[in-house]
Amino acid sequence: MNCYDYIIVGAGSAGCVLARRLSEDPGTRVLLVEAGPPADDFWIRTPAGMGKLFRSERYNWCFQTEPVPTLRNRRIYWPRGKTLGGSSAINGMVYVRGHASDFDHWRDLGNPGWAWDDVLPYFRRSVCGPTAEDGDSHGLLTVSDPSVLHPAALAFVEAAQRTGLARLNDFNEGEHEGVGMLRATIRNGVRQSTYDAFVAPIVGCRPNLDIRTGAHVRKVLFNGVTATGIEAEIDGQIQRFQAAREVVLCAGALSSPHLLMLSGIGDGEQLRRHGIATVAHLPGVGQNLQDHFAVRMQARTTQEGSYNQHLAGWRKYAAGARYLMTKGGYLALGSSIAAAFFVAGRRSAMRTWKSASGQ
Repeated sequence: MNCYDYIIVGAGSAGCVLARRLSEDPGTRVLLVEAGPPADDFWIRTPAGMGKLFRSERYNWCFQTEPVPTLRNRRIYWPRGKTLGGSSAINGMVYVRGHASDFDHWRDLGNPGWAWDDVLPYFRRSVCGPTAEDGDSHGLLTVSDPSVLHPAALAFVEAAQRTGLARLNDFNEGEHEGVGMLRATIRNGVRQSTYDAFVAPIVGCRPNLDIRTGAHVRKVLFNGVTATGIEAEIDGQIQRFQAAREVVLCAGALSSPHLLMLSGIGDGEQLRRHGIATVAHLPGVGQNLQDHFAVRMQARTTQEGSYNQHLAGWRKYAAGARYLMTKGGYLALGSSIAAAFFVAGRRSAMRTWKSASGQ
């Protein structure tokens, strides 16, 4: 019973999509393994609940970087999702695709099939909702406009236009420089994680798909250099699962290379220092990770410059009641309503307006 065709480690943004696709063949047995618990929390479903998830140890790995010398040795908080849906279950829900030139650059580095024109059809296939490029599409992931357009967000857009930035209807056409409203992965006022969009609709309908939560994978099992399964800790017990075809790592940019190294894939000398037998000497594993650097600023505003007043005191109960009855209002908003992308010198930058933070 512990033998499957495919084992997917991590039920996050990538893992849920793969579980949906691979299990379409009823003759293929698929195991989807997630270290975190089910995503059945009210605050996960409520877009504004992301604030409560930001440091939730139940649904968030709450990673910290090593001290950064150029930041006076500060450790930077690095939230990552730990539940069905992964980081798409705790993030700000903003839907902005990568810049077209980045995809073309990856192709030029020797990765055919990763150019912008190659990946764009898959982006379009995945989403539904209004898009500037092709009208209403019919994918599984819902992308929607903000439920509330606060006057300060409109003022932000107007101010950016006065500096010469173009007004964009959609940031997802490949070129980002400009200002406009942001779309979010929200469906009828409820967060749409990849689990909600791709897996939840088929739970109970596909007996060939097995989902295990609370299963912390300790290592990938190998026969020589061929992955044959995984070893996981479930309820304090070690269990092994066999993969007849493939083990697919979808544990994220941090945990996937970590798991590879725990399994003996990485820099052989470094692995030996930690008492791990080398399966394959690949010194690039765990190296060259890059993430965007964000600087958050807070400013005092007038009452008109923020919707904090609508979520303070007795008014927060009114906002909560409105959300429960209509799935609308300020609790149905993602992290950011509007954004501006611009080029300063040789570096790209982004500014977002976050009313809930008084910014």
